[in-house]
Amino acid sequence: MNIFILVFFIFLIIVYFVIKKQSSISILKMPFWLIISYSFLFLVHLFSGISFNVGYPLRILPYVILCLLLLLIGYKIGRSVNMVSYSNSIKIRLSKLTFLSIFGATIYLFDLFRLNTINFGFRIDDLQVSIIGVIGNVLASLGIIVWLSSLYYNKIFYVKIPFSSYICSLCFVLGGVISAGRQAIILLFLSSLIMVLWSSKKIKEINPNKIKRKKKSFPWGILVITSLIISYFAMISSVRSGISNIDDKIKMFENTSGAKVSEETINDIDNLGLLSDIYVEGLFYYSHQMTRLDLFFQNYDYYPLLGLSQFHYLERRVQWLFGKQSDISWQKQEVAIVQKGGFSLHTWGTFITDYIVDFGRFGALLACLFTGVLLGSVYENLKNKETHTKVIQHCLIISGVIFSIQFSPFHELIWTFPLFFISFIEIINSKIQ
Repeated sequence: MNIFILVFFIFLIIVYFVIKKQSSISILKMPFWLIISYSFLFLVHLFSGISFNVGYPLRILPYVILCLLLLLIGYKIGRSVNMVSYSNSIKIRLSKLTFLSIFGATIYLFDLFRLNTINFGFRIDDLQVSIIGVIGNVLASLGIIVWLSSLYYNKIFYVKIPFSSYICSLCFVLGGVISAGRQAIILLFLSSLIMVLWSSKKIKEINPNKIKRKKKSFPWGILVITSLIISYFAMISSVRSGISNIDDKIKMFENTSGAKVSEETINDIDNLGLLSDIYVEGLFYYSHQMTRLDLFFQNYDYYPLLGLSQFHYLERRVQWLFGKQSDISWQKQEVAIVQKGGFSLHTWGTFITDYIVDFGRFGALLACLFTGVLLGSVYENLKNKETHTKVIQHCLIISGVIFSIQFSPFHELIWTFPLFFISFIEIINSKIQ
């Protein structure tokens, strides 16, 4: 057995028992998931069986650890400050959010098909979306709030998940699926997982004596959606690159990343059959972050964009004032990573890369501290007065924390807008009121 598979299996067992000991409120702590997600990332770097001929991960490691420590320190400070208030929350019915999500997805899809040539399973090279499509995408993203709210009531109050909520979960991911993306599905899965883990703990705390409650029907809808997601991931992994032969795919990754895959890892990949595409992509996707970040840190040279990189969807609206700053920055990154580093540009460097682009090398450290303060304050507010809306908000936050091992979740408008929106509302479910 490959050492990575063994280490990963042991890691999962440890995580399982650690989660088992947590309370419901602890499941929503940022530090808990930060440690788990970045432990996973470091383990992949160490045991993936992939070595890179460029970069020096140990050189960037102290900076990465400092960034993570500042997040944790800021979190501790934020919990003592508690500067976030929800006293002016706007009440909104779940049915209205459902309508907005479905309506938004409809006009967004119309705009996509109107302005682009769609080949399912392949990226849209030059994605074109009008202002109507942008509005549609924003509204469609509310589907994740509808879905998490219904999941909450299903787990806590045994309310059947309505068919419209399943539709809203599809509305959330549909735009990404059409353009052969996976980020929306990952965020939906992570936030749903946090909700399920939290609710399982909460039910035990509410009902410690295991008093018999209303019998729940089997969630066939969740099973169907899970099956569709697995099938989609398998299809995208085997189709999107245009390379069907697994050996050719390995060589492609090696050539573009200056990497070498060990013979033991290649043997494991060959023995996985239908899962080989997903496995090899997973190994490459999560074994290169430190290498890329090191090359970026050493070679990138451009002034801070002050948020215009992470919030690129806003940057496009102010290009008339500041110019195409994201495009210029991307060109500078190409010089740093491709020309000077000999590495593929279409790779990830964790959220830290995005913080450096927006705030500079020193500014990124301050941004990590401030982010920790903000998240700590939001958590303390949840702890003081737990509501189902705040629980949903935290499920979104934790999904972003885990997602950050790839890049900043703020790059994803479909994650940023629901998180911003839910911070100012209180959801009302008419079936419970």
